[in-house]
Amino acid sequence: MKCRGVRGIWGLPLLALCALSFASVFSQSLSELERQRQQTLQQQKANQQRIEKLNRELANLDALTAQRLRDLRSLEGQIQQLEKERADLGRQINLLQQQVRETEAEIAQNEAQLADLKKRLAALINSLYREQAGRYLPLLQAQSFTDLSVRARWVGYLGNQQTSLIQRINFLLEQLDSQKQRLILLVRDLNAKQADRQNKINQLTASRSQLQATLAALRQQAEGRKVLLRESLIARNELQNQLNNVVAAIAKEQRRLAEERRRREEEARRQREREAAERRRQQNSPGLEPVAIIPNVIVGTLQFPVPGGRIVAPFGLQGTYQVIQGPADFSPVVAAASGVVLDEYPVSNTGWWVIIAHGNVTSFYIGLQSPLVQKGQQVSKGQRIGYTGGAALIPADTLWFAVANNDGVQVDPSRYY
Repeated sequence: MKCRGVRGIWGLPLLALCALSFASVFSQSLSELERQRQQTLQQQKANQQRIEKLNRELANLDALTAQRLRDLRSLEGQIQQLEKERADLGRQINLLQQQVRETEAEIAQNEAQLADLKKRLAALINSLYREQAGRYLPLLQAQSFTDLSVRARWVGYLGNQQTSLIQRINFLLEQLDSQKQRLILLVRDLNAKQADRQNKINQLTASRSQLQATLAALRQQAEGRKVLLRESLIARNELQNQLNNVVAAIAKEQRRLAEERRRREEEARRQREREAAERRRQQNSPGLEPVAIIPNVIVGTLQFPVPGGRIVAPFGLQGTYQVIQGPADFSPVVAAASGVVLDEYPVSNTGWWVIIAHGNVTSFYIGLQSPLVQKGQQVSKGQRIGYTGGAALIPADTLWFAVANNDGVQVDPSRYY
């Protein structure tokens, strides 16, 4: 960047000296370091977003895994309950089958008793018939009603006894058979229930296998995310180290530039003395017209250039200027005192510069948007000359403000407030 000289207009070399002094701060190497810093910050931001995304995905996977574990425990509880019910049904079936076998044995025993009873009854009747044959014949041949009644009662007695016994045995067999059928139906029903329990167990077992496979997949995904997260954390540390190195390099470069600035200021002071001597010689020479200069106005105090702002970095902390933060982005900037605009021009990365001569001091306003004043314009104290927010390296609410005395030495602006 070339500083504009003002000797041909105002007869003062101060503008060219100070502009060159400040412009030297922004060397090509410092701009490159700042570019690296911005690039590293962007990489850090992207890496942090990736870390946050991985953390969210891990949290979701953990929640899904916890839910699937709860589902698995529920399925295992249902399977255990069904297996218990199936075992209970098996015991009931065994008990009923035992009862069926006992009933069948009782039926077989009663049927054998019935057959034996029938056999003994037939033998008894035959025996009675043989024993009483001699008696039956007279009875059958009896001519009186009394004899006939005796015969009828005897025959009826034998028939009733036989019929009653057979009916009791048949009734018992019917009851046993009914009991057997009922037990068979109960066994069949319990077998169906047991089969139903087994089907449910099979279904739940299949669901458990699928759930276990899902859990394995979720755990595998979580392990993959953890690997990526570890890599991102390592990258974050590397980027932080890289950023620290770049910041250290910027600080080193700024110190070098500050030393270079002091050297240039010393050279400029000697040059200024030579030019002042040359001006005096020319003014005392006959036939030469005097060079126009700014009226010798003495500035006692300066107005704070950013109304409502505050100093966040004093003179000498970051350079030979104050860092002033305004109340908001794009804050208005005013002239610190009445004077003449020596120059206004843009500088790469630091926005517009406005330089105002006030007589015994010169003020510099750095980091403006396109200014509201022009070179050679008279301005009054407190007049608005522009707004902050025109620089890439300076925040949108911040102004760099510098003051130089008549010797071209940059001094602390606070001594004039």
